[in-house]
This record gives sequence, C-alpha cells and structure tokens, in this order.
Amino acid sequence: MSRWRGDKRENKRRLSLWETIGDAYLIAVENVERTRVCELPKGPKDLPLPRLVGWTESGTAVAWIPASFIERLLKKKRGFSEAEQYLQLQGKMFLEDATGLIYVVWDPSGLVPSERMGQLRDRLSAPLKHITEDQMAEVYQVLKTYASDSGVTQENWFLDAWRWIEQSAPTKTS
Repeated sequence: MSRWRGDKRENKRRLSLWETIGDAYLIAVENVERTRVCELPKGPKDLPLPRLVGWTESGTAVAWIPASFIERLLKKKRGFSEAEQYLQLQGKMFLEDATGLIYVVWDPSGLVPSERMGQLRDRLSAPLKHITEDQMAEVYQVLKTYASDSGVTQENWFLDAWRWIEQSAPTKTS
C-alpha cells in the first residue's frame, strides 16, 4: 500500500532558464517578497494559474506568464477570447486575496505580436506588461545591479550565480 506524501507538484523550483530569469525579474524589478511556482492549465477545468506568481509587500500579486502559453491560446479557434478569459479568470481569482494584480507576459522570443498584446491590455482591468527582446538588455542590467548590491536572492540560482561572479571577479587597481 503506497503512502500519500502530499502534492509533489506544488512549488517545485525546477525551472527552465527563462523561468528562472523570469523569477529573478519578479524579485528584482517587481520587488516581490516571495514567489510561487504553479502549473499552467492543461485542461478546460484547471485553475487559470500563471507559471510564476509573486506578492509584493503591499499585497499586489504579480502573475508571470510565458508568451508560448499565450501564443498557444491565441492559435485556437476562439483564441483571442480564450486568452482574454484566461487572464480575466486569473484576475478574479487573485483579487480575492490580493490588493492588486499585474500581468507580466514574458516574450523575449517575440512569439506574440505587440498589437495583439495591446488589444488584450485594453480589455483587462489590471496592468499588463509585455517583456520583449527589446527590453531584455535593460532587464539584465537591473538583475546584475540587484544581484551585486542586494543581499536577498530568494532561492534564485540565477541571481546567486551573478552575485558569486561579481564577488569572485578580480578587482581592477589603477
């Protein structure tokens, strides 16, 4: 007889490189205190969770969604309506216990056209940020500064590695 050991999918920290950089973005740029790893919905009855969610000190929830997931929704027959419904249901769910909600669609590969994101942004009550390749240099600079200046990396190996590199680099003397 097998023993139940709890939900093994809950808050796993096994993230891809892009997800880890997205987690670092939530910590450094959006100033979240804690992050949680969720499972994206696979079926119609699954909760409309983002891949990562973080909460700021003021109680605002920040939902990090990979653009590949939004692109998949948009390719369906009723794609735009499904993407809009996914984000609106997510908003209703998080706003029950959060003071606000911010959507972050992580799109460094340029999978979702910006005009489609603009149309989604117009239909949502919460702010939607579309992080594209054009903004990645700025994001990396913020992450590098945060990793070298701040003491809190919240179990993010990307920020930990960057801090280690900064501390291990030989200093230049003139």
